[in-house]
Amino acid sequence: MLLSAFLLEAILISLSGVIAPGPVTAVTVSKGTKSPHAGAIIALGHGIVEIPLMILILYGFGDILKITYVKAIIGLLGGLFLLKMGLGLLKGIKQEGS
Repeated sequence: MLLSAFLLEAILISLSGVIAPGPVTAVTVSKGTKSPHAGAIIALGHGIVEIPLMILILYGFGDILKITYVKAIIGLLGGLFLLKMGLGLLKGIKQEGS
């Protein structure tokens, strides 16, 4: 894959994460009222995760992610993590109600 095609693809994929509000947006809004540097710090933290992933995918790690059992493991771990977060949210709501 050409570097220019890869960069264009990365930008288009990242755009979907930027446009749709999500956890990074919520943190930015929350912290942005407390510090004038919050946006830059949050963007830097996000980049620290995204840039190595982009480099790994560029150098062939994407082929590993196409393997069926790897997708299943990632899906299972992601689902368990979402379940853990949901239970933590419910526990927090219950504690606020007490």
